[in-house]
Amino acid sequence: MHARLAFNLLATLVLLAPPLALCAQDATHLVPIDANLARLSGLDAATGIAYTLYFVNAADPKVPGPPPLVDLAKATLTAQCSRNKQGKLLCEIFVNFGGIADSAFHAPWTPSERYPYRPPVDPVNLNMQFLGYTQLKPRVRQFERLRDPVGELRYNPPGLHSRNLEEFASFFQYLHVLPTLRLSGDGHTADFPTGTLQDALHKDPLCAASGL
Repeated sequence: MHARLAFNLLATLVLLAPPLALCAQDATHLVPIDANLARLSGLDAATGIAYTLYFVNAADPKVPGPPPLVDLAKATLTAQCSRNKQGKLLCEIFVNFGGIADSAFHAPWTPSERYPYRPPVDPVNLNMQFLGYTQLKPRVRQFERLRDPVGELRYNPPGLHSRNLEEFASFFQYLHVLPTLRLSGDGHTADFPTGTLQDALHKDPLCAASGL
């Protein structure tokens, strides 16, 4: 009798307990927060970096209006905000032209005993245009091809390994009034509507503190 009672109690507890796999998946699940805008937040276990990523798809010229839901397999613009264990804040911009269903956090490179020096940058130039009620002269800026995932590009911030003279955050002064960002290069062109993205970045404490 006691053994049966103990078994029934254990079975009840197992049924009531949340599945571990589901909990782990929920922690890294994309959260739709608006039409054509999704968010991913978390804490990188390897580095202790807290991060928030926002994803926006490129507009489809064949379909009026923004895409209803973010599809990471399509051309995607990503804004990544992070804070390391020492409190250092960082904001980065990534883009791909489709075929990369990857929502992973990209930790910034740091020297290690095995790799004390940063590997060479694989640069690519993209034309940047700001479109709205008018348009500005295109600007050519350097992006960096990531080794993983292949096809993902990161805006190369100013420094020894970059030809850019400004952080990407400086371009938001143009996006405030000309909210469509057209990126062209590597044989691709994509128009990214950034209105809802900008609103989300301003409301997000981590991104606002990071300079976006």
